[in-house]
Amino acid sequence: MKIVANSIYKRFYRNWIIKDFNYTFNQGQVYGIAGSNGSGKSTLLQILSGMMGPSKGQIHYSIDGKELEEENWFSKISYAAPYADVYDYMNVKELIQHQQHFKKFRSNISSTDFIETCYLSGHEDKLIKYYSSGMKQRLKLGLAILADSSVLFLDEPISNLDDRAKLWCKQLLQNHCEDRLVIIASNEPEDFELVNYKIELEINIK
Repeated sequence: MKIVANSIYKRFYRNWIIKDFNYTFNQGQVYGIAGSNGSGKSTLLQILSGMMGPSKGQIHYSIDGKELEEENWFSKISYAAPYADVYDYMNVKELIQHQQHFKKFRSNISSTDFIETCYLSGHEDKLIKYYSSGMKQRLKLGLAILADSSVLFLDEPISNLDDRAKLWCKQLLQNHCEDRLVIIASNEPEDFELVNYKIELEINIK
């Protein structure tokens, strides 16, 4: 899997958040997108994932040199972010069942395996809206990292996690990133411990 960003620009109202971004992301590598608040990290991640369109420029997705049509792109990716919603009127077992209709887990991971891996055992019947912020973040990360996807996008993955969960996140990612293209947006140094290439964004004044 390869993502090529060609002359990407993004403007909100009169402000250019991203200007002339060019980069090639290759499978089997972990990339970090760093920068201070307001530099466009989350915006760029959403553009690269196809969740948001650029104001100018193009994103190309390909597998083994063959261009991938946009309608087929979303089946290849998984995405986790603190601002990404989950269905909080479901419990975790119902959410997993719903998820399986669209994307299976990697390596035939079962629902029980998933719940134990994300250490949510004992909370299977609780509605997700009653989960703590840390539990919700572990759930989102688990759904993304353990999904059978070729490309993994993570925005501020250790947000809302305690020290134990931060270590859990790192180990989970380390165990499931070798054969994937992974892109992490953050301003936390801990999020970049597994990164091969780091991209620094700067705030555009004009």
